[in-house]
Amino acid sequence: RDGAASPSGGPLGQTLEMTVSGTEDPEPLHVTLQLPDGWENASWYAARVDDETSSLSFSLVHNTISEPCQNVPRDPGVDQTMESVATGFTEIAGTTATAPVAATVAGMEAMYVEVATPESLPCDPFWMWESTPGDGNYPSAGQTLRIWVVEAGGQVVAVMTRTHEGTSSETQEQLDAPLETIVFDEGAPTSSGG
Repeated sequence: RDGAASPSGGPLGQTLEMTVSGTEDPEPLHVTLQLPDGWENASWYAARVDDETSSLSFSLVHNTISEPCQNVPRDPGVDQTMESVATGFTEIAGTTATAPVAATVAGMEAMYVEVATPESLPCDPFWMWESTPGDGNYPSAGQTLRIWVVEAGGQVVAVMTRTHEGTSSETQEQLDAPLETIVFDEGAPTSSGG
């Protein structure tokens, strides 16, 4: 894949709304996107009701982790640029990553990278990045994260899909389709979709 997202997952029926924010961030980012039936909004990510290990999420990445088992942040930390954050994801010990490449998602310029975690993690949790909200910063064993780093509302945001070896082609297509429907709106009100 070249990192360009293309809608291919069938009808998109649900319009969901999320907020990407945190105490260190000047303004929350309001996100709307459309998801296929059978998916649900879990505040800062969306997943199939029957498979929460495959998901679409959003994260404000303040830094990446150089030593995942000790939760040691990268030093110096990542700059808040698309290129720096994307590169930070490629330098996490114990993972396998592609080189960052220029891409687009939902009409926005992005830096795209894929990061895979080992099938057997040396520790749990296996910390990978510092973010807000804070509980999105470690994956499961054997997951592949497809990451588009974009700039929205003056902030750097990582748009991520998570899959695993057992992810069906149907689920993968359903992950791809909503990517082109993402709209960021700084400071807008939020509500739960459904």
